[in-house]
Amino acid sequence: MKKLIAALAAALMLSTVAFAGPLIGLQVTPAVDAQAGLVMGWDFGYASIEGSKTNFNTWYGEWSLAGLWTPDNNGFSYRIGPKITWDWNRHTGSLTYKDLSIVVGAAKTWGAFQVFGEFDVGSTGTLSLRPIIGLNILFDGFFPKDDTE
Repeated sequence: MKKLIAALAAALMLSTVAFAGPLIGLQVTPAVDAQAGLVMGWDFGYASIEGSKTNFNTWYGEWSLAGLWTPDNNGFSYRIGPKITWDWNRHTGSLTYKDLSIVVGAAKTWGAFQVFGEFDVGSTGTLSLRPIIGLNILFDGFFPKDDTE
């Protein structure tokens, strides 16, 4: 049964990657002593799935996963969607829910490079607003599409 589930998960990941271009990047909250976050995911053109991790020296710590709708308008793409954040506890090994936020932002893409800014509007008991700026590398941008076909 475990092999069947692993095979189905692998098929799902391969089919997702077939329709998307991978991305990798860095993001940071513009504040004193802020840690940069590593961003990895897939860009579908009209949407993206992004996972991020801060504190690169350990697997433990804060992780997040966002599903973003990214419509284009006048050379910019907008970033709108939910982001869930959790904490992987070093001592217990458990994943603990930390925050569910709504991402609202914009991005500008030049070929394979994308600069973005966003606000994460959080729901941790009180309204929180966290600005984030970042740079993504869209690997699909290194291979221009032939529009003559």
